[in-house]
Amino acid sequence: MRNLKMVRDEKKELKIEEKGSEKMESPNATIRNESQGKKMPDMDHEISSSIFYWHSFLLFCGRILHSVLNFYNQLFDLGQKDRAKIYSNISRHYSNKGLHDKALDYLKKWTRVDPSNVEAHYRLAIALAASGNKKSALRVFSRVLTIDPEHMGALHRKSSILLRIKDYQSASEDLEKALEIKKENPDLFYLYSIALEGLGQTEKAIENMEKAIALDPDEIKYHQRLGFLNVSRDDHQTAARSFTRVMELERELDEDEDMYAAY
Repeated sequence: MRNLKMVRDEKKELKIEEKGSEKMESPNATIRNESQGKKMPDMDHEISSSIFYWHSFLLFCGRILHSVLNFYNQLFDLGQKDRAKIYSNISRHYSNKGLHDKALDYLKKWTRVDPSNVEAHYRLAIALAASGNKKSALRVFSRVLTIDPEHMGALHRKSSILLRIKDYQSASEDLEKALEIKKENPDLFYLYSIALEGLGQTEKAIENMEKAIALDPDEIKYHQRLGFLNVSRDDHQTAARSFTRVMELERELDEDEDMYAAY
Protein backbone atom coordinates (compact mmCIF):
# COMPACT_ATOMS: atom_id res chain seq x y z
CA MET A 1 0.00 0.00 0.00
CA ARG A 2 2.87 2.27 0.78
CA ASN A 3 4.27 1.77 -2.70
CA LEU A 4 0.98 2.61 -4.34
CA LYS A 5 0.80 5.87 -2.41
CA MET A 6 4.30 6.83 -3.57
CA VAL A 7 3.35 6.30 -7.18
CA ARG A 8 0.35 8.56 -6.80
CA ASP A 9 2.45 11.28 -5.19
CA GLU A 10 4.97 11.17 -8.07
CA LYS A 11 2.18 11.60 -10.65
CA LYS A 12 0.87 14.66 -8.80
CA GLU A 13 4.36 16.20 -8.78
CA LEU A 14 4.70 15.65 -12.54
CA LYS A 15 1.39 17.41 -13.19
CA ILE A 16 2.47 20.36 -11.02
CA GLU A 17 5.77 20.63 -12.98
CA GLU A 18 3.96 20.59 -16.35
CA LYS A 19 1.65 23.39 -15.21
CA GLY A 20 4.64 25.38 -14.01
CA SER A 21 6.46 24.91 -17.27
CA GLU A 22 3.47 26.30 -19.19
CA LYS A 23 3.56 29.38 -16.98
CA MET A 24 7.35 29.77 -17.38
CA GLU A 25 7.52 30.18 -21.19
CA SER A 26 10.66 31.86 -22.66
CA PRO A 27 10.58 35.59 -23.59
CA ASN A 28 11.43 34.73 -27.24
CA ALA A 29 8.43 32.51 -27.52
CA THR A 30 6.26 35.27 -26.12
CA ILE A 31 7.65 37.80 -28.56
CA ARG A 32 7.18 35.35 -31.44
CA ASN A 33 3.60 34.78 -30.51
CA GLU A 34 2.98 38.52 -30.21
CA SER A 35 4.58 39.17 -33.57
CA GLN A 36 2.42 36.57 -35.20
CA GLY A 37 -0.61 38.42 -33.93
CA LYS A 38 0.46 41.79 -35.46
CA LYS A 39 -0.05 42.81 -39.19
CA MET A 40 3.07 43.45 -41.41
CA PRO A 41 3.45 46.84 -43.30
CA ASP A 42 1.60 47.14 -46.67
CA MET A 43 4.55 46.49 -49.07
CA ASP A 44 2.26 46.29 -52.10
CA HIS A 45 1.20 49.92 -51.56
CA GLU A 46 4.82 51.13 -51.41
CA ILE A 47 5.75 49.27 -54.63
CA SER A 48 2.76 50.64 -56.55
CA SER A 49 3.64 54.20 -55.45
CA SER A 50 7.21 53.82 -56.74
CA ILE A 51 5.98 52.58 -60.11
CA PHE A 52 3.56 55.51 -60.35
CA TYR A 53 6.30 58.09 -59.69
CA TRP A 54 8.69 56.36 -62.12
CA HIS A 55 6.18 56.43 -64.95
CA SER A 56 5.31 60.04 -64.13
CA PHE A 57 8.99 60.90 -64.44
CA LEU A 58 9.21 59.10 -67.80
CA LEU A 59 6.17 60.99 -69.05
CA PHE A 60 7.71 64.30 -67.96
CA CYS A 61 11.00 63.46 -69.74
CA GLY A 62 9.06 62.49 -72.86
CA ARG A 63 7.30 65.84 -72.90
CA ILE A 64 10.62 67.70 -72.61
CA LEU A 65 12.12 65.63 -75.44
CA HIS A 66 9.07 66.24 -77.63
CA SER A 67 9.28 70.00 -76.99
CA VAL A 68 12.98 70.07 -77.90
CA LEU A 69 12.42 68.09 -81.09
CA ASN A 70 9.48 70.28 -82.04
CA PHE A 71 11.64 73.39 -81.54
CA TYR A 72 14.38 72.06 -83.84
CA ASN A 73 11.84 70.96 -86.44
CA GLN A 74 10.34 74.43 -86.53
CA LEU A 75 13.81 75.99 -86.63
CA PHE A 76 14.88 74.02 -89.71
CA ASP A 77 11.46 73.67 -91.35
CA LEU A 78 12.12 75.78 -94.47
CA GLY A 79 9.12 77.28 -96.17
CA GLN A 80 8.57 77.72 -99.89
CA LYS A 81 10.09 81.21 -99.98
CA ASP A 82 13.13 80.08 -97.99
CA ARG A 83 13.86 77.15 -100.31
CA ALA A 84 13.32 79.35 -103.39
CA LYS A 85 15.80 81.90 -102.04
CA ILE A 86 18.37 79.19 -101.32
CA TYR A 87 18.04 77.64 -104.80
CA SER A 88 18.31 81.10 -106.36
CA ASN A 89 21.51 81.91 -104.47
CA ILE A 90 23.11 78.53 -105.18
CA SER A 91 22.31 78.75 -108.90
CA ARG A 92 23.81 82.24 -109.06
CA HIS A 93 26.91 80.98 -107.24
CA TYR A 94 27.46 78.18 -109.77
CA SER A 95 26.69 80.47 -112.73
CA ASN A 96 29.32 82.94 -111.58
CA LYS A 97 31.84 80.10 -111.43
CA GLY A 98 30.93 78.93 -114.93
CA LEU A 99 29.40 75.67 -113.66
CA HIS A 100 26.27 75.97 -115.79
CA ASP A 101 25.15 72.34 -115.45
CA LYS A 102 25.00 72.62 -111.65
CA ALA A 103 23.33 76.01 -111.94
CA LEU A 104 20.67 74.47 -114.18
CA ASP A 105 19.88 71.79 -111.58
CA TYR A 106 19.12 74.39 -108.93
CA LEU A 107 17.24 76.65 -111.32
CA LYS A 108 14.96 73.73 -112.15
CA LYS A 109 14.43 73.08 -108.42
CA TRP A 110 13.61 76.76 -107.98
CA THR A 111 10.92 76.66 -110.68
CA ARG A 112 9.41 73.51 -109.11
CA VAL A 113 9.29 75.07 -105.65
CA ASP A 114 7.90 78.39 -106.93
CA PRO A 115 6.23 77.70 -110.31
CA SER A 116 4.60 81.13 -110.57
CA ASN A 117 7.88 83.02 -110.15
CA VAL A 118 8.68 84.78 -113.44
CA GLU A 119 12.31 85.44 -112.52
CA ALA A 120 12.94 81.74 -111.84
CA HIS A 121 11.69 80.68 -115.28
CA TYR A 122 13.43 83.60 -117.00
CA ARG A 123 16.81 82.75 -115.50
CA LEU A 124 16.30 79.08 -116.31
CA ALA A 125 15.58 79.95 -119.95
CA ILE A 126 18.71 82.12 -120.15
CA ALA A 127 20.82 79.30 -118.69
CA LEU A 128 19.35 76.78 -121.14
CA ALA A 129 20.08 79.10 -124.06
CA ALA A 130 23.66 79.62 -122.82
CA SER A 131 24.16 75.85 -122.63
CA GLY A 132 23.02 75.48 -126.26
CA ASN A 133 19.65 73.91 -125.49
CA LYS A 134 17.67 76.32 -127.66
CA LYS A 135 14.44 74.31 -127.92
CA SER A 136 14.11 73.98 -124.15
CA ALA A 137 15.00 77.65 -123.75
CA LEU A 138 12.21 78.62 -126.17
CA ARG A 139 9.69 76.55 -124.20
CA VAL A 140 10.68 78.19 -120.94
CA PHE A 141 10.64 81.69 -122.47
CA SER A 142 7.10 80.92 -123.69
CA ARG A 143 6.20 79.92 -120.13
CA VAL A 144 7.54 83.26 -118.90
CA LEU A 145 5.38 85.08 -121.45
CA THR A 146 2.36 83.04 -120.36
CA ILE A 147 2.83 84.36 -116.83
CA ASP A 148 3.82 87.87 -117.95
CA PRO A 149 2.93 88.61 -121.61
CA GLU A 150 4.78 91.94 -121.48
CA HIS A 151 8.08 90.59 -120.18
CA MET A 152 10.51 92.49 -122.42
CA GLY A 153 13.52 90.35 -121.58
CA ALA A 154 11.72 87.16 -122.57
CA LEU A 155 10.36 88.69 -125.79
CA HIS A 156 13.78 90.01 -126.76
CA ARG A 157 15.74 86.83 -125.99
CA LYS A 158 13.13 84.48 -127.41
CA SER A 159 13.01 86.39 -130.70
CA SER A 160 16.83 86.38 -130.87
CA ILE A 161 16.85 82.57 -130.61
CA LEU A 162 14.11 82.30 -133.23
CA LEU A 163 16.22 84.40 -135.59
CA ARG A 164 19.21 82.11 -135.03
CA ILE A 165 17.19 79.05 -135.96
CA LYS A 166 15.67 81.05 -138.85
CA ASP A 167 12.10 80.91 -137.64
CA TYR A 168 11.51 84.41 -139.00
CA GLN A 169 7.72 84.29 -138.84
CA SER A 170 7.59 83.48 -135.11
CA ALA A 171 10.36 85.99 -134.42
CA SER A 172 8.52 88.78 -136.24
CA GLU A 173 5.31 88.06 -134.31
CA ASP A 174 7.09 88.27 -130.94
CA LEU A 175 8.96 91.40 -131.97
CA GLU A 176 5.75 93.10 -133.06
CA LYS A 177 4.33 92.46 -129.58
CA ALA A 178 7.49 93.82 -128.01
CA LEU A 179 7.41 96.98 -130.13
CA GLU A 180 3.80 97.61 -129.12
CA ILE A 181 4.98 97.67 -125.51
CA LYS A 182 8.27 99.50 -125.95
CA LYS A 183 8.48 101.60 -129.11
CA GLU A 184 11.67 103.45 -128.17
CA ASN A 185 13.95 100.41 -128.11
CA PRO A 186 16.38 100.54 -131.08
CA ASP A 187 17.52 96.94 -130.68
CA LEU A 188 13.95 95.69 -131.14
CA PHE A 189 13.72 97.56 -134.46
CA TYR A 190 17.08 96.05 -135.43
CA LEU A 191 15.91 92.49 -134.73
CA TYR A 192 12.54 93.11 -136.36
CA SER A 193 14.35 94.33 -139.49
CA ILE A 194 16.34 91.07 -139.61
CA ALA A 195 13.13 89.03 -139.27
CA LEU A 196 11.47 91.02 -142.07
CA GLU A 197 14.50 90.52 -144.30
CA GLY A 198 14.26 86.79 -143.65
CA LEU A 199 10.63 86.92 -144.75
CA GLY A 200 11.67 88.69 -147.96
CA GLN A 201 10.21 92.07 -146.96
CA THR A 202 13.32 94.14 -147.78
CA GLU A 203 11.66 97.56 -148.00
CA LYS A 204 9.99 97.13 -144.64
CA ALA A 205 13.26 95.82 -143.22
CA ILE A 206 15.08 98.98 -144.35
CA GLU A 207 12.36 101.16 -142.85
CA ASN A 208 12.71 99.54 -139.43
CA MET A 209 16.52 99.62 -139.57
CA GLU A 210 16.36 103.37 -140.18
CA LYS A 211 14.13 103.67 -137.08
CA ALA A 212 16.80 101.86 -135.07
CA ILE A 213 19.48 104.28 -136.35
CA ALA A 214 17.31 107.27 -135.52
CA LEU A 215 17.09 106.09 -131.91
CA ASP A 216 20.80 105.20 -131.64
CA PRO A 217 22.84 106.84 -134.44
CA ASP A 218 26.24 105.73 -133.06
CA GLU A 219 25.61 101.98 -133.14
CA ILE A 220 27.92 100.50 -135.77
CA LYS A 221 25.96 97.31 -136.44
CA TYR A 222 22.83 99.29 -137.39
CA HIS A 223 24.60 101.22 -140.17
CA GLN A 224 26.36 98.07 -141.35
CA ARG A 225 23.11 96.14 -141.58
CA LEU A 226 21.42 98.99 -143.42
CA GLY A 227 24.27 99.02 -145.94
CA PHE A 228 23.81 95.31 -146.70
CA LEU A 229 20.06 95.78 -147.07
CA ASN A 230 20.63 98.50 -149.66
CA VAL A 231 23.13 96.28 -151.47
CA SER A 232 20.49 93.54 -151.65
CA ARG A 233 18.19 95.88 -153.59
CA ASP A 234 21.10 97.17 -155.75
CA ASP A 235 21.13 100.64 -154.21
CA HIS A 236 24.92 100.82 -153.97
CA GLN A 237 25.08 104.60 -153.57
CA THR A 238 22.95 104.54 -150.41
CA ALA A 239 24.83 101.47 -149.22
CA ALA A 240 28.14 103.33 -149.66
CA ARG A 241 26.96 106.09 -147.32
CA SER A 242 26.11 103.50 -144.69
CA PHE A 243 29.51 101.80 -144.97
CA THR A 244 31.27 105.17 -144.86
CA ARG A 245 29.48 105.91 -141.60
CA VAL A 246 30.58 102.52 -140.29
CA MET A 247 34.25 103.38 -140.95
CA GLU A 248 33.88 106.79 -139.29
CA LEU A 249 32.38 105.25 -136.14
CA GLU A 250 35.09 102.56 -136.02
CA ARG A 251 37.80 105.23 -136.34
CA GLU A 252 36.22 107.23 -133.50
CA LEU A 253 36.09 104.09 -131.41
CA ASP A 254 39.78 103.37 -132.04
CA GLU A 255 40.72 106.94 -131.11
CA ASP A 256 38.77 106.64 -127.86
CA GLU A 257 40.54 103.37 -127.04
CA ASP A 258 43.96 104.93 -127.73
CA MET A 259 43.08 107.88 -125.51
CA TYR A 260 42.09 105.61 -122.62
CA ALA A 261 45.22 103.50 -123.14
CA ALA A 262 47.39 106.63 -122.80
CA TYR A 263 45.99 107.20 -119.32
